[in-house]
Amino acid sequence: MLRFLWLAIVLTAVSSRLSPQAASNSSAGRSSYEEIQISPQVAEKLLIRKVAPVVTCLLAAQPVGTMVIHIGIGTHGEVLQPKIISGPKMFEPSALKAVRQYKYKPYEFNGKPVEVTTSVSIHYDLSNCP
Repeated sequence: MLRFLWLAIVLTAVSSRLSPQAASNSSAGRSSYEEIQISPQVAEKLLIRKVAPVVTCLLAAQPVGTMVIHIGIGTHGEVLQPKIISGPKMFEPSALKAVRQYKYKPYEFNGKPVEVTTSVSIHYDLSNCP
């Protein structure tokens, strides 16, 4: 019986431990937004301000495309380190400029705002350009 109790205590202690990176970050009083990833659908529900990209019809050589951008969302809802994942190169500048202006409601974990990552898709359709 004593051996079973000891095993249960050890398993509980091991399962409740943080990863070494998370433990070092939390002990330093900071967190890395790379630790928690949320789905684009969850991020969309937190979106407060969405800015449409500005494009010119001169880009109509490839009139349709979708940019996928990986972003961090900070503890104040700001966009952190946007990085292009995929999409037509011609849309990169306008997509990055627009996403940097997005504002989110901070994501909360255990009642505290935390930094998270997600992806954002921006669809371009310039097929109606004159």
